[in-house]
Amino acid sequence: MILYQLTEKPVEVSGLEKKASFGIECRTVENGEAVLLDAIEDIASSRQSVAALAQRCTQAQLSPVHFRDVVEDFLLR
Repeated sequence: MILYQLTEKPVEVSGLEKKASFGIECRTVENGEAVLLDAIEDIASSRQSVAALAQRCTQAQLSPVHFRDVVEDFLLR
């Protein structure tokens, strides 16, 4: 099974100000353990939109081979 999970990281915006930035980790479950295959940080500042993308990728069982292309398409829309 392939899992796509939301990640959150603080990113410095202007000197002292920090905002949350969201990314996605791609993991496969092997022997009951989630093994990291790939990760893309700083996709967007909208938790909701990145979480929805991760959920769609998991539901579709998107092949990790296509993960970066799907994120690129998401960013171009």
